[in-house]
Amino acid sequence: MQKDITVPEGKDFVGISASGHKYIRLLDPQGNEIFRSNSPGEYVTAAVDPGSYKIDTDGKIGKIGYGSLDERYRKGHPIDAGKPPR
Repeated sequence: MQKDITVPEGKDFVGISASGHKYIRLLDPQGNEIFRSNSPGEYVTAAVDPGSYKIDTDGKIGKIGYGSLDERYRKGHPIDAGKPPR
């Protein structure tokens, strides 16, 4: 099953509910796989930029939701193994 989606401006992730699947993947407009889950779990969340995508799965797609990440998770931080994480 495939479904076209558009992640709205101001949203940073897509949550996908699916059943009866072995994989769920997100494809960019050029058809490149940008996210894949090989778990049979009912819910999958992928961090993505706003824009158009296609969900592809061998199961059934249920509800789709969009959300925003907390500010501290939006940008990468330099890692220093000698210091504890924030």
